[in-house]
Amino acid sequence: MAKRLSRRILAAHLAAAVEDGDAKKAVKQLAAHLIETRRIKEADLIVRDAEQQLADRGVVVGTVVSAFDLSSAMQSALQTMVKKETGSRQVTLVYRSDPSVLGGFAIHLPGKQLDRTIQTHLTTLKTRFKKA
Repeated sequence: MAKRLSRRILAAHLAAAVEDGDAKKAVKQLAAHLIETRRIKEADLIVRDAEQQLADRGVVVGTVVSAFDLSSAMQSALQTMVKKETGSRQVTLVYRSDPSVLGGFAIHLPGKQLDRTIQTHLTTLKTRFKKA
């Protein structure tokens, strides 16, 4: 049986592999290790920790969720905005669509969230009118 490594060590290994451009191999190794040590439930936590370590090194990995696929111009604008906002030297955004978003977008970054969805705007308006 494989030696049990801490989440911090696994996250550091994954973050270093992503920085070195060898993410696919590291993810396969991580998956195999988690299966062998029966720690699959920790996968999300390890990825989150690795993303935070990367962010601390100036490499931001985030997710953009929108109702529809975004144009390349919009993706480029979001990339530039995140790079400027975080002060990171490298930004990688993964884009996915979710029809339940209705409109707008949400950006999920390590330690930060930017929610510009219609749902959030409607909820904010509803809250403001209840207080008035």
